[in-house]
Amino acid sequence: MMLLNILFGALVVVLGALGSHLPPESLGPSNIDRFQVAQRYHMFHVLVVLIEGAMIGNGARDILLKTSMAFILLGILFFCGSLYANFFFRFGYLEFLTPIGGSFFVIGWIIFFLAFATREKIV
Repeated sequence: MMLLNILFGALVVVLGALGSHLPPESLGPSNIDRFQVAQRYHMFHVLVVLIEGAMIGNGARDILLKTSMAFILLGILFFCGSLYANFFFRFGYLEFLTPIGGSFFVIGWIIFFLAFATREKIV
């Protein structure tokens, strides 16, 4: 799971570079806003999964952490992926995936909370 997250981290940099080099006049302001939201959520959640990975084996409930990591990675894929698809390829028909990805983020954060709240010792 950590290797996938590292790839997602590299992907956020590559997509950010690609998106920043597109001519702004070919993009609408709402598309630029969506792209920036996707970038922000993507990077923050990559960092969260890295933190969770560092917590595994340090007294936290590993199964909860791994489950949280999976939901957050799914959130990146669905939430950010649908926004990227709309931005780069104009795949507006994938917008229904955005709230599903947001739900995955929320579930991941709740499970992360439970993992931390039920830890055996302070991490």
